[in-house]
Formats: sequence, C-alpha cells, structure tokens
Amino acid sequence: MACIGALRAAGQDGNRILIVDDASTDGAAKQAAERYGTNYLELSRGPQGPAVARNAGAREAGSVDAYLFVDADVCVHPSTLEGFKAGLMQYPEVDAAFGSYDDDPPATGWISRYKNLLHHYMHQQADRDATTFWSGCGVIRQAAFQSVGGFEHAFSAPSIEDIELGVRLVEAGFRIEVWPHLLCTHLKRWTLGSWLTTDIFQRALPWCRLILAKGGRVPATLNLGYRERVTAGVVCLLVLSLLSVPFVGTMALGLSALCAVGFVLLQCRLLLFFARCGGIRFASAAALMHVVYYLYSCATYAYVMASAAVGDRTSAGDIDP
Repeated sequence: MACIGALRAAGQDGNRILIVDDASTDGAAKQAAERYGTNYLELSRGPQGPAVARNAGAREAGSVDAYLFVDADVCVHPSTLEGFKAGLMQYPEVDAAFGSYDDDPPATGWISRYKNLLHHYMHQQADRDATTFWSGCGVIRQAAFQSVGGFEHAFSAPSIEDIELGVRLVEAGFRIEVWPHLLCTHLKRWTLGSWLTTDIFQRALPWCRLILAKGGRVPATLNLGYRERVTAGVVCLLVLSLLSVPFVGTMALGLSALCAVGFVLLQCRLLLFFARCGGIRFASAAALMHVVYYLYSCATYAYVMASAAVGDRTSAGDIDP
C-alpha cells in the first residue's frame, strides 16, 4: 500500500502504474490496485521470482519509452519520478539509471539502519557511470531492455537479477548511470538471520559466481571499489593477527592495533556518516557489523574461487592424454 501511495503522491497516474502480483496469498497487492486505481497483473503459477514478475510487467506495459521498476517495500520521494523523466530527456545517451535509498529509514533496529544506511552511502559515493543496475528504484529505456532480453529467469528468487541485467546491458554497449539525488525510502526491517542469509546466499555467492563467469575481473564500482578491497584485506589481517595472539603475543597485538587503526582510517567517512545518523553508539555497533560484512564477503569470494580451481583441476584430470 505504502509503495503505491507514494507513487500516486509523486504524481503518477494510476493507469500508468502496474502492480505485478507474484502469486501472493494476503491479497494486499489486489487491494492496493483497487484502492489507488492502478493496473493489476496476477501471475497464476508461482511464486516465480522478481525476474519473471518484472519481465511479465514489461510485456503487459506494451509500447512505452521506458520502464520504471520500484520494489514493493520502497516509497519514492515526491520529486523522484519527475527527476527520472527529466534525466531521460536531458541525457538521451543514458539507457538506464537508478537512484538511492534516503538516509532516514523508518526501521529503528541497528541492523536495519546499518543495512539501509550503508546502501544509501554506497550509492551517494558512487561514480556516475555504473556497471550494474538496481531495480529497487531504477529506470530502463524499453529499447535497451528488450535488446538484452530483460531479466534472467534463472533467478527464481530475489537475488542479483538486477546486477546481472546491468552487466549484460553494459556488455551490449548501453550506458547506465547512478543518479543519487533521486531518493526513495526503504521500508524493510532486517534481522541478524535475514541479513546474513540474504547477503551470503542471495547476494555474495551468486555475485562472485557472476564475476567468475565474466572472466574473474572485479569491477571497481560501488562496494567493489579499490578502497573497499584494501579494507577487506586489512580486516582479514586484523582477524588473523587476533587469532595468533595466544601464539605470538605482543607482536600480534601490535599488528591488530595497526589493522584496527587502518580500518578506521579507510572507512572514516562512512563511520562519521553512521555517527551523524545514529550517534557514537550506533556508529560503533555499525563498525563491528561492517567488519563482519568484509569477513563473509572475503570468505565467500575465496570459497567460490577455490571451488572453481578444484573443479578445473578435476576436469583436467578427467581428460585422457
């Protein structure tokens, strides 16, 4: 309801909004369509995942200049839709663009605030040119979308289907930009379990496999930038030095202290942003959560690369000379 209400408040006509219901059972999507006078498409076989749902919505929309995708737990700001329209008119060379979460998520839990504020920060600091797409609040010209075949149906659950689409768009020569001034509010509430499960199994693992499938080249954008890579190395060294304290003693403690200082220096702008948004206590907790984030990201990447290397050796061993 809140998502559609925000779109209508931003000036979007109901007949230009399409709710795709991926076999939900609570009736909320249909109620929202009836309340706000929007189009409604129910997928009878499902749930089939957001990739299938978005592609079905694009087909149902017919001939349009561009598709604006908005997740159901996202509320656009009043000026966001006009901003996308103006941007597409001003920059005809841009084929797709996406905005950013705002810095005031309604969920008050520390994990929720950490996740939503980190996403906001990354998009605000990103280079204008992007190598991936974000469907939480993003627009794609119809010609570009149809040229690459839309979202990949192999993603049958929420995952990196928008990232993968962005990679194919860029490979096909289309241009994607980040427009961080176009804001939306993320309503999602995160728990420790949903954070780790989503980030590891639905994001990190498939993203690392996508990187491997594209030749192993890691794009230096968003949360894969060079500063993030250096920070990941510092965090791994920090943990290793702490684990070696019982064996090495003060030398390991000294290295741990240096790594901790290095982490703070590398991420000082992010930590100051957390402090401005939630105070010192929240920033301290967010720093610890950010350390965990780097650890599971590095572990996932190492696991995928090691699995690929073992698989390559096994395949080579199966070949008769």
